[in-house]
Amino acid sequence: MTNEDKKATRARKKAEFLAGKEKLIDSWRTQSEQYFGYLVRDFGFHLVSVTYEWYVTRTIYRSASVAVYVDRSVEFERVEISILRLIDGAIPPTPLPEPMRAFIFETIFDNILIVRAPMEAAASQAFKELSDEQIAQALAFWARALRTHGADILQGDFAIFADVQEMIEQRRHQS
Repeated sequence: MTNEDKKATRARKKAEFLAGKEKLIDSWRTQSEQYFGYLVRDFGFHLVSVTYEWYVTRTIYRSASVAVYVDRSVEFERVEISILRLIDGAIPPTPLPEPMRAFIFETIFDNILIVRAPMEAAASQAFKELSDEQIAQALAFWARALRTHGADILQGDFAIFADVQEMIEQRRHQS
């Protein structure tokens, strides 16, 4: 194979990869909007972006004080959502400056369910794969759980974060 052939092959493979990546991003955007569109309609969020990395495809919804990540995690083989408390409308820096480390600014929604609705938290464990059917079921579950158990957070009330932080600390001390 000549150098020109190798360059052409690399260029073709890169184009195929990018086309596949865009298709995956478009599909995840459509699926996310289908289940989480209420964040825009009912809570004043904006769909900020849909991104792809090898381990996660992520839709980010954002309001003035909250960000919601809707993830298709290849790394953990599941759909999951996370809630972020914004600082002056921005995602907190990583790593957090020392004075801010006493508070949590991000949590996976599983933790909120464990505190507020333990039976539903246990039910979320049923979604352990990324088949089309499981993804649809998981998206429906998480969208409903967020609306039911997180409406206060979506409106900027982070009181539950103290309870989540306490639960995390208790787990840490038990280990």
